[in-house]
Amino acid sequence: MLLIVGYVHVDPTDVPQFIANLKKLAVSTRKRAGNFAYDAEIEGLAAGRLLISERWADQRALTAHLNAADTASETE
Repeated sequence: MLLIVGYVHVDPTDVPQFIANLKKLAVSTRKRAGNFAYDAEIEGLAAGRLLISERWADQRALTAHLNAADTASETE
């Protein structure tokens, strides 16, 4: 199992759009084979700091997610 936890820093003015995109991505990500969890929490709205955590069955499942077209388009 792979656990991925880290912070994403976004310009505070871009946080609402980033969260909207992240919500769309989360819906599809949670349906992917090998995904056990995909979550985000705003830790500092004024600073644009979000905590992201993911749990995957293995590297193969994570790689498939990272290579999926909607992953790239929603995080741009």
